Amino acid sequence: MGLNTISGLPVHVLVVHAVVVLLPLAAIATALVAVWPGARRRHGLLALVFTFVATLTVPVATSSGEALAERFSLKTPAVRTHTSIGSSLLPWAAVMGLTLALLVAVDIYRRAVAPAAASPEPLSRPERWLVGRLPVGARRPGPRSWLRPLSLLAAALAFVSAVGAGVTVVRIGDSGARAAWGQRSDLSPVNAGR
Repeated sequence: MGLNTISGLPVHVLVVHAVVVLLPLAAIATALVAVWPGARRRHGLLALVFTFVATLTVPVATSSGEALAERFSLKTPAVRTHTSIGSSLLPWAAVMGLTLALLVAVDIYRRAVAPAAASPEPLSRPERWLVGRLPVGARRPGPRSWLRPLSLLAAALAFVSAVGAGVTVVRIGDSGARAAWGQRSDLSPVNAGR
């Protein structure tokens, strides 16, 4: 069993807001890093860390939602739909994070081992630290023809998974609102017009 409430509020109601805010921001950052090499160089590692943190909120939201549904015996079709769509978010977020990690790693490696004729692009301190962990032979400057196709593939996969994660968050939010509020269209203030 785990922590199911905080100050009487279900954890799911609290943590779902982290997912709704952090994961779309991570998806936007991932998409930007995927399509814009300048953003990749300047903000790739930051986007990767942010995406990692955002992805960690997904299993917390999923497990707390399952606990909430179980606690209140919520087995309506709307809750089942919400749960079903909710369980599809972690794979999207994980693929987004993994392809972003590959894209950032390939970019750092490409900049670190630029051909001898070209001057290597400057690396940040964390990037230099990461490159310093590579075997000496892998750090020698020179052409690496496989880097460009791998970078393009990683960028495409990161972009597609970012869009998939973003769309899935919207679908989950919509199904969650329908599960909580139903098909009501009378959500106006209680005493409006009196």
